[in-house]
Amino acid sequence: MDPDLVDPLEDDLGLPADGEDWHVELLVDPTGQGRAGYAYTFGLVNYGHVELYIGPEPHSSGQPLGLPERARLLAMIAHRLVDEDLAPDQVLTEDFDDGRLVATYWLGEEEPATGVLATALPDSPTVMPVRWTARRGQLSYY
Repeated sequence: MDPDLVDPLEDDLGLPADGEDWHVELLVDPTGQGRAGYAYTFGLVNYGHVELYIGPEPHSSGQPLGLPERARLLAMIAHRLVDEDLAPDQVLTEDFDDGRLVATYWLGEEEPATGVLATALPDSPTVMPVRWTARRGQLSYY
């Protein structure tokens, strides 16, 4: 694995890891702030899908997610896509971490792979963005 890539799935949020024939890669934030950067899938073409990517900004107003959180969300979405449990026009909302994070997501329109995505995914002339918005839930103190 490239030393600049980080395994975002090594924590206890209970989200799915990479698939058998595909994985999520990160284009990390060079400043180390974790807000910028992209996560993208590599290998979904083996299942007849275009590769997915998720960027740093929410689609609409909402709270930002760090790159590891976005990568975990992308892995979950890719699992659903491969399992044929996600339609292109479907909007889903998920609670994570006992409701401390609520994410709403959907697939955007297929678009040409440009820039670093075109370089990283030479076999995929097109990619599909994951659009998302998130909010942090209330924390309970006992």
